[in-house]
Amino acid sequence: MTTDETESGPSPKTQRKTSHDRRGSQNLLQSAGIGIEKRRRSSTGQYRIENNQVVYETDNGETERMEIVKIHEKHGSFRKAIPYMPMPVAITLCVLNVIAPSIGTFLSGLMCFCFGPSEYPSRGQTLAWSTLAGLLQLITLPIIVGWIWSIMWGVAFVQDSMAKSIKDHDDQRSDQV
Repeated sequence: MTTDETESGPSPKTQRKTSHDRRGSQNLLQSAGIGIEKRRRSSTGQYRIENNQVVYETDNGETERMEIVKIHEKHGSFRKAIPYMPMPVAITLCVLNVIAPSIGTFLSGLMCFCFGPSEYPSRGQTLAWSTLAGLLQLITLPIIVGWIWSIMWGVAFVQDSMAKSIKDHDDQRSDQV
C-alpha cells in the first residue's frame, strides 16, 4: 500500500474529479451572466428558464409555463438613497458627478426635498445616506475609487429616472384603457 492510499481507498489527492465537480466554473459563469441567452436549468432539474418564461414539469408529467412579469431588485443602503428625479435633473447631476465627483451625490440628497422620495420612508434618511455616500466618495477620491463610485452613482441617477418615467408612462397607458 502506498502512502497516498488508505484502507478505504485512494486519498482525496489521487481521486479523479467527476463531471459534477468540474461543473462549478460553468455555474459561476452562468451566475455572472455569461451565456445567459442559453436555456438554463435549475441544479435539481425541476425547472428551467426560457425566453422570460419558467418551464417546469408537474407531478403528472405535464409541462407548465409561467411568464416572468416583474423582477424586483433589492438595493443596498446607499443605493436606496437615490431619489426619483426628472430626467434633465438626473442627467445634470450625472455630468456633475463626472466633472466634479461627489458634488452631484451631495445635491441628489437635497433633491429628495424638491422632487420626490427615494426607497427610504423618510426624506431625512435619504439625505443622511446621500450625504454619507458623497462624503465617502470625496474621501476616496485621491485613490480613484471615489471618482469611479461617483460616476456609477451618476449613471444610477439616470437609470432610476428612466425606469420611473417608463413606469409612469405605462401607468398612464393602463389608465386610458
